[in-house]
Amino acid sequence: MNYLKIISAILVASIFLVLPVGAATTAITVTVNHPVIHPGETLVVSGTTSPNVEVGITVYNPNGKPVASTVTNSTSSGIYTAAVVTFPSQANTLFPYGTYKVDVGTSTGFTNSTTFQFSPVTYPLVVQVENPVGIPVVGATVSVDGMTATTNASGEATFQLLAGTYTVTASAAGYVTSTETVTIPTTQVPFVITLQTQALKITVNSISVTINGTTTTAPIVAQQGFVTLPGGVSASANVTVTYQGATTTMATVSATLNGAPVTVTTTATGYEVSFSLPNTDELAVLTITANMSGSSATYTMPMTVIYNPQAALSSLSSEVSSLSTEVSTLSTELSTLETELGSNVSALNADISSLNSGLHSLTASLSTLNSTVTSLSSQVSTLQTEYSAVHSQVSSISTIVYAGLAVGVIAIVIAIVALALISRKIR
Repeated sequence: MNYLKIISAILVASIFLVLPVGAATTAITVTVNHPVIHPGETLVVSGTTSPNVEVGITVYNPNGKPVASTVTNSTSSGIYTAAVVTFPSQANTLFPYGTYKVDVGTSTGFTNSTTFQFSPVTYPLVVQVENPVGIPVVGATVSVDGMTATTNASGEATFQLLAGTYTVTASAAGYVTSTETVTIPTTQVPFVITLQTQALKITVNSISVTINGTTTTAPIVAQQGFVTLPGGVSASANVTVTYQGATTTMATVSATLNGAPVTVTTTATGYEVSFSLPNTDELAVLTITANMSGSSATYTMPMTVIYNPQAALSSLSSEVSSLSTEVSTLSTELSTLETELGSNVSALNADISSLNSGLHSLTASLSTLNSTVTSLSSQVSTLQTEYSAVHSQVSSISTIVYAGLAVGVIAIVIAIVALALISRKIR
C-alpha cells in the first residue's frame, strides 16, 4: 500500500472537515457494509448528505492511527458510496483485530462517524450432550479449550470458533466426564457427545455445625459448590453413596480436610463425615472418596471458613477455666506439701537434737579414751625401761651361768677321770 497516497488523502479529508459551513443544510449519515469485517474483505462506506458535495472518509485502527482515507462525491440525490480499504488476509501491526472508527465529513462542514469490528472468521460449533439412550442432558458443562457453556433445554451448547482443532469436554452430575476432539469447520452438526452413567456417585445432603452445644443443619443445594462455614467449630457432612442408582452403605468411604484424614462413620442410610474447622479466614477443601466393586468416585467441597470470635472467646474461657482448675489443684498440693514438710522438719529437728546429744556423749568418751591412752603410753614407757634393766641383768647372769657350766663340766670330767683311776687301783 502506498502510504504517501493515504497521507495525502487524509490531508484532503482534513481540509474538508475544517472548511466553513456552506449554504447546504443537509447533514451527513454514515454506514458500513458489514458490522464485522473479516480478513480479505473490503470495507465499503456509504451514506447520504447534500447533493453533489465532496465527502472525505478516514478509517482509524483500534490504536487511533489512520489506516485509510479517500474522497468521493455525493450524487444528485445526495447518496455517496466508496470502497475505502481491503483488509489483509491476517491481522498485522497496522491492522490489528479490534474496533475501528470511520470519520466522514463534507465540504459543507457536516461530520459524522461510525464503528465496525475487524475480526477473524469464526464458525459455529453446536455441541449436543446426550445420555446413553439418546436423551439430552440439560445443565451439562461443556468446555472447549478454556471456553465454557452450559447446555440448554435441548442439551445443546453453542460456540463460535476459529478454524482449527479443539478439545471438547462435557461433564454433568451423575455422569462420567467425556472428552472428544473436533476440527473446525465441521460437518457434524450438531457435534454429539454421549455421557455414560456414573456407576458410583457421592451426594452430600447437608452440613451440620455445632456451636456452644447447639447443632445447626443446612441442606446442600449446589453439589460440589462453595460452602461458607464459621471457623473454630465441629462440623459434619451427611453423605449418601449410590451404586448403579441404588443407595448403599457397602462402599469404602474416606475423607480428608485440606489433605489431612478426618473421621467417617457409617450410618443406617449413608455416611457421616466429621471434621473440625480452624478458626481462621481461609479456604478449605473437603474431599470425599468412595470405592466399591472396582468403581470409584470423588466429591470435592470447597469451603470458605470465616473467623469466629465467639468460638475464640469460648475457647479462651475454656482455657481459663482449665488453668483455674490446675491452679486450685496446685494450691491444694502445695498446702499438703507444706503440712508434710512441717512434720518432716519437726522430726528432723528432733533427730538433729538426738544426734547432737550422741555427739556430745561420744566426744566425752573420746576424751576419756585419750586420757586412758596417755596413761597406757606412760606405763608402756615404764615397762620398756624395766625391760631394759632386766635384760641387762639377764645378760650378766647368762655370762656367769655359762662360766659355771664350764667349770661344772670340767669338774665332771675330773671326777670321771678320778673314778677311772680308782677303779684301776681296786682291781
